[in-house]
Amino acid sequence: MTPNPADEEGPVLSIEDFAASIAASLAASAVAAPAAEGAAGGSDSLALSFRERVRRRSGIAQLLIFRVAQELFAVELLRAEEALDMPALHRLPEMPPAMLGVFTLRGALVSVFEPQEALGVACEQPATAVVFCGGERRVAIATDDVDDVVTVDLRTVRDAPGSRTKEAALLGIVHRASDLIALLDADALVAAHRPATAALPESVEEAA
Repeated sequence: MTPNPADEEGPVLSIEDFAASIAASLAASAVAAPAAEGAAGGSDSLALSFRERVRRRSGIAQLLIFRVAQELFAVELLRAEEALDMPALHRLPEMPPAMLGVFTLRGALVSVFEPQEALGVACEQPATAVVFCGGERRVAIATDDVDDVVTVDLRTVRDAPGSRTKEAALLGIVHRASDLIALLDADALVAAHRPATAALPESVEEAA
């Protein structure tokens, strides 16, 4: 594995320290998870929410891994509508500070947010946007790069501090070789940003 120059800037974090750091950042942002529950009592784990499947360590999941600065995060692939090179963004006077701008994707307005408020980590170079499925008001997170799509056995997820609380976006930690990846609840990320998109216009005029 090619050494990362950033590794020379400080000691390598243990999984406990990494998890505690991510959990603290997410807790500080007061991310709220949606109230929807999976179909309870069913034997088919696919009928359950992703959060519940992780809690039960049930089944497998395809994950979309993305990078923000030197940290890796992952969401369930089904909850990511699209990952694309950062488009030209339009700024609006009503935008909150955490919003980078908006663009139109297949006729629908997408609000792009910088990740620091929700994830506690700022992009070094916001080159890609991960668009989440979230109804008419789509939400995207700016990232430095989209890393990979992997299939993970949810039995291998490790607990992280605070990851079992209902409102936490952090569900746990997964390994990929020597990498530590923070597993996130995409629904919680969308819910956290939905209030900021409610007052925005339905569409935006394209710049000439």
